[in-house]
Amino acid sequence: MVKLQTGIEKVKEDYSQIIPPEAIVGNCRRIGHRFRQRKCGPVETFYLFLIQVLNGNVACGALRHLAGMTCSATAYGNARMRLPLALLRVLLTWVCRS
Repeated sequence: MVKLQTGIEKVKEDYSQIIPPEAIVGNCRRIGHRFRQRKCGPVETFYLFLIQVLNGNVACGALRHLAGMTCSATAYGNARMRLPLALLRVLLTWVCRS
């Protein structure tokens, strides 16, 4: 259990190094996910989702404070719904292979 907790802490600290923005955008293109760059684009939304999950699935309102979000909780929720499940699967596979 200690190793799992250590791994989670490492991901919390270095998530953009472990899953670089280029990997997220590249995989969006690879699966055919089209998007516009917004405050909550796929990179920002994925990172927020990752922070949310790694912190015990905190509420979207609490996530705003935890992650220093500049968008509203509603905007984040809408952006998260736009992320295709295929992207999450591809990124999970990519991380496991890394």
